Amino acid sequence: MKDVERFAISREYALGLHLFLESVRAWRAAAEMGQGQVPGPFSFAMTVTDETSGRWPTTPNWYEVAVQGMAMKARWVARRLR
Repeated sequence: MKDVERFAISREYALGLHLFLESVRAWRAAAEMGQGQVPGPFSFAMTVTDETSGRWPTTPNWYEVAVQGMAMKARWVARRLR
C-alpha cells in the first residue's frame, strides 16, 4: 500500500496537528528531532462504531484493518514531519 495520501489526517479532524506542522516550518532548521504520534489500533477501534451494535466489529479482519490503517496514518505523519 504505497498511497499514503489516502490516509491523510484532515485539517478539520486535527486542527492542532496542522497548526503544529505549519509552525514547524518556521523553526525547522533549529530542530534536530521531533516526535509524532497516532493512536494505537485498540484505542482507534474503541472510538469506531458500526450501524447495528454500536461497537467496532471484533473480528481478526477488522483488527487488521485498524492496525494497517493506523500504520498508514503514522507514515503520513512521519512524512509531514520529515
